[in-house]
Amino acid sequence: MMFIRLRLRKRRLRFLLPGVLLAAAIAATGCGNADRDADDPTDYYGNDGYMGTSNTNPNLPLTGTAWSYRRDNAFAAQLLRGMKGIRDIRITRTGGSHMHVHLKIDKSLSREEAAQLAARAEAVLKENFPRYRVTVDADQE
Repeated sequence: MMFIRLRLRKRRLRFLLPGVLLAAAIAATGCGNADRDADDPTDYYGNDGYMGTSNTNPNLPLTGTAWSYRRDNAFAAQLLRGMKGIRDIRITRTGGSHMHVHLKIDKSLSREEAAQLAARAEAVLKENFPRYRVTVDADQE
């Protein structure tokens, strides 16, 4: 007889416990305050689409425009190859955020034209890579 009572208790607990837990979970969801009070010290992030990630870590590259250094170098070289008068391009990086570009320019150009070409190359790189500090120097060969 005692075995049957114990068995019935276990059966009741088996159905009662999940019901109690479900009721507690439903009650807990209603406890949140939907309205923000002026006295609320909680910080809220801006609606940046990344749940505040870009606000908390602005150096984290979250977009497709932040590629690897190798791809950035290849794209920079591709941009500069389209300019007439540039014979060779060497791109080095120091500290990750500084792009140093060394150009070899044709001897057929005058010094003024070579300086204008280097300035134009620097302007193109600065426009396409705003996250880098770009410096360009040039030699005529």
